[in-house]
Amino acid sequence: MPLTTTPMTDWSDDNLRAQAPRIWEGGWGRFGPSSTALLLSDILGCGIAAPRREELVIVEVSGGWESSCLTDPLDLPEDQRADEEDRNQAFTELLDANRLAPVTTWTELLNLLISAGIIHEVDHEEGSPRLTLADPLPAVYETFTVPADEKAKIVHLQEVGQYEQSTNRVIALFDPENKCLSEITTSLERLARHLEPSTTEWARQTVLSLLRTGSEFTTSIDITGIPSHRVFRIMCDWELFSENRIGIRRATNLTDAE
Repeated sequence: MPLTTTPMTDWSDDNLRAQAPRIWEGGWGRFGPSSTALLLSDILGCGIAAPRREELVIVEVSGGWESSCLTDPLDLPEDQRADEEDRNQAFTELLDANRLAPVTTWTELLNLLISAGIIHEVDHEEGSPRLTLADPLPAVYETFTVPADEKAKIVHLQEVGQYEQSTNRVIALFDPENKCLSEITTSLERLARHLEPSTTEWARQTVLSLLRTGSEFTTSIDITGIPSHRVFRIMCDWELFSENRIGIRRATNLTDAE
């Protein structure tokens, strides 16, 4: 049974900013052809001026609605071909698992996303129906049956997105006055003062998310169940940070500011 969704009607800047990350964090960038995420982004980018089918730029530049929405691996650099072949094969398997017809053209891709409730085609007073996204945009695994390992990857993307702003604020505590510290001494109460929402439980989940997203950060104790006033240390390996995130110089340790 298709997922019940509602078309987007809130065109405020806040809601547009909330919708955009859902395309990638919800796994649509991993859903079959890369054209899926591009199609969703094209529709969202039109904002309140919801586009008609013929107005979608990504389809026009790709050759029209009956052209292929799949990327031919032979059109890519040699080191990217295997990955694209795997994506196309995984997409075919997902369609089979959900008992859906093959999808090869832009028309078929759009119709699939409309039938799944991801895109809505709504009547418009000025003639042709307009396209808009579901709001809120659901994740791939909320819409289709996906393998457990793929669902886990999407859930991870969602978690990273949910805590991204807060984890960035924690990372910033390692760099006061352009001094990259190798560790900070803190507590959940103290961290909460730097975050929004400023609760100790949000601070706990922020640190746990930071630990799960890479090996650069570690803590001196397991913070899962510690009281909010308990002092602990967060350590950063700047060599790993430079390799995995961004280049930044190493330095010594101290305590975060009150």
